[in-house]
Amino acid sequence: SYAFGGSGTQDAQTPTGIVPGLLSQVEQFTGELRGFAADPETLYVVWSGANNYLFPAFNTIFYPLVGGPLFGPILPPDEPADAVADIRTAINNLTALGARKFLVVNLPDLGDAPLTVPDLAPLVDQSVRDTLRSQSLLHNRKLARTVRRLNRQGVSIGRDIELLDAFTLFKLKLYGPGRKDAGPASGCLLPPGFPNPPCDPTMPPDFDQDLRTRIWDEQHPTTELHKILARRAFRVIDSFSASDDDDDDDD
Repeated sequence: SYAFGGSGTQDAQTPTGIVPGLLSQVEQFTGELRGFAADPETLYVVWSGANNYLFPAFNTIFYPLVGGPLFGPILPPDEPADAVADIRTAINNLTALGARKFLVVNLPDLGDAPLTVPDLAPLVDQSVRDTLRSQSLLHNRKLARTVRRLNRQGVSIGRDIELLDAFTLFKLKLYGPGRKDAGPASGCLLPPGFPNPPCDPTMPPDFDQDLRTRIWDEQHPTTELHKILARRAFRVIDSFSASDDDDDDDD
């Protein structure tokens, strides 16, 4: 795994330092191959882009509190085309290394994320949520078109890209009272020194407690929701095995 917490498709400055983005992560993988080809039988999972839109939203929300932006530079908040173009570049670069099997995941509805708790609700205008929702939808439409185009272009070399629809899955699993409320770790993503709600990193919430919400803090899914997503991913991955069996039947 070459993932970094807080990463987008491009490198970004966060309160804890520079975070390598998707393209830099592919470059790291390339360097570690040391000239060898990537394994064509390995599955390459690409899921990126949420922070391209969330970081500008965080800056909008917290700018008055901290007197400046927390994150940057990052893609403008209204350019899903650029984020999807980075994902396309990452897939093509991995293909050039020898990768052939990809699982690409789209974005959940970022407008559903409980970015606030009651203490912060007055700071978040509805327009922030509306922007995140429209960005998620546009990102996913462009990503679906890009995957279809890449699959057509990759037929001759045996490239297969499957798309996992996290947007619809999360919509279904977060539906219902309390399902998308901020979770027991709320406050832990807030700027340092922000007092409410309190977050004590030395006393983490109980991972085994029975939660009604499926959101762990203000943004991240619980392990339960991750497990649901993983099960759906395995169902999508089965299509690779079915495709391989079809190819064997043709021999």
